[in-house]
Amino acid sequence: MRWPGGNFVADYNWMDGIGPQEDRPTKVATAWRTTASNQVGTDEWVQLTEAMGAENMLCINMGTGTLADAMSWLEYTNGDQDTYYADLRRQYGNAEPFDIEYWGLGNEANIDWVEWNWEVIKALSGTADYLSMHRYWNDYYTLVGERAMDLEEKIHSAYSQIKMVQEVYQTERPMHLAFDEWAAFPRDFISVVNNGQFFNAFIRNADAVKMANYTLFTSILSGDPASGELYKTPLFHLFKLFSTNCRGVSLDTYVQSDTFGVNAFYDDIPYLDVSTVLNENGQLVINVINRHQTDQIETEIRTATGNFAGRATVSELYMEDPYATFSYAGREQYGPATKEIDAAGTSFTYSFLPHSVTQIIVPLE
Repeated sequence: MRWPGGNFVADYNWMDGIGPQEDRPTKVATAWRTTASNQVGTDEWVQLTEAMGAENMLCINMGTGTLADAMSWLEYTNGDQDTYYADLRRQYGNAEPFDIEYWGLGNEANIDWVEWNWEVIKALSGTADYLSMHRYWNDYYTLVGERAMDLEEKIHSAYSQIKMVQEVYQTERPMHLAFDEWAAFPRDFISVVNNGQFFNAFIRNADAVKMANYTLFTSILSGDPASGELYKTPLFHLFKLFSTNCRGVSLDTYVQSDTFGVNAFYDDIPYLDVSTVLNENGQLVINVINRHQTDQIETEIRTATGNFAGRATVSELYMEDPYATFSYAGREQYGPATKEIDAAGTSFTYSFLPHSVTQIIVPLE
């Protein structure tokens, strides 16, 4: 989990968020033209991530911040000697170091991202572990199709830059990609389809993408404005399907599908978006997104190695209206529809609902 992140970090002073909460200053958050109370600071954030069992990443202010500021923050979080900032952490109730391993260097820094990537990769190859990338999108065909293709191209382009520099400089320490901001904004069901495409892209490019931090973390759940009750949206169930079942090895998958176009450049986009994982239990996990807005697509699923072994479990996320919004009253309908189907031998057939996310788990012989 990345914090404090975003444009907010460009004028964030970590010293404002430590010590007794009643003594912390309220400051102007310039990027968003609002104020920050600093009631959540480093210690509270670490407490949260530890309670969740999440790995922590702190993001350094490289706007108004200085190298000295960053070094002092590092000393506060990780120092184990009797030094000023380490002792300050102890004074505020944390005797042991936080041992923060991941540190982000600033936020979005340059519009000409290709040239900026060259500068960063050449300067930090052999030192930095990740190159940061950010992507967002929402809406239907133009964005469902065009943005998905753009995402894949950005991954391939940036990772190619990394590999070229590492080849020239002969660096032994690898650099990978970290999508430390990504989201399809959760306004309606189509955002579930779009976020599923992010997951598929990350799985297909698992050799390149080694970290991904979802921006709108608190939107995985939603709240009822009348009662304040929290409920699980379809987005929650999407995250659960992928994070629970897609642990293992990403497999190269060939997809032959009808296509559509949105402009002269993106004119051959496949309707089916697919990723495949050999999970830790030796099962095949097939994630299929039907991008078609109105039509089911029936397809044959084949294995090139071994056989499918009997019954497969299918989980489908689908709402008839792709622009349907979520409500507390509809919460019981948001979980995936599940069923079992026959899947034996080297192939089976399945019909994928329009604008849906489907996960099929198949045992293998």
